[in-house]
Amino acid sequence: MPKIISNCKERGVVMVKIKVNQSGKVMQVISGVKGSTTLSNCLLKEAEELALNTIWNGDSNAPFEQIGFQRIVFE
Repeated sequence: MPKIISNCKERGVVMVKIKVNQSGKVMQVISGVKGSTTLSNCLLKEAEELALNTIWNGDSNAPFEQIGFQRIVFE
């Protein structure tokens, strides 16, 4: 996961639902899902950006799309 450098002056946990392809590229994100401790627009936007820039290990034998969750902590 990329290093978290937040421009927000807030703290919290943002849960992000991600859709990843076989190559490990994040194709879609939805931030603020169940498990988040904040609904700050600033943190939600930053979490989405971080999730979109995360690259997971690819697997050509995996399903075309996989759905998962990413927990991002802003301190």
